[in-house]
Amino acid sequence: MCDNTIVVDLNKVQFAKMRYRNQHGDISKKAHKHSYRGYPYDPKEIAYGHSITMEDYAVMRGIKDVWTPICTLQLTANHSLKYTGDKAKSIWREWNRRIFKKGKQ
Repeated sequence: MCDNTIVVDLNKVQFAKMRYRNQHGDISKKAHKHSYRGYPYDPKEIAYGHSITMEDYAVMRGIKDVWTPICTLQLTANHSLKYTGDKAKSIWREWNRRIFKKGKQ
């Protein structure tokens, strides 16, 4: 369950990981700008059997992936929290800032 309203103390987090999920449930370590069903493609390539580019074909058919960021925070006692969307990105940035001591604390 993903609940972006839960407040967490980042000092209690053992580790965090960032993943991306598309609308089909495929999970990847990085979000591909141009992909369908998790398979990246060259957007300028001509689609097989058509006279349009792969990008236009994917948009026309509605098969282009939309990647959503998911940040999972592992807490003590085998508990974890998952954040999605913009909240996941902000928590991931804050986690990296604290761990790698970038910026003021």
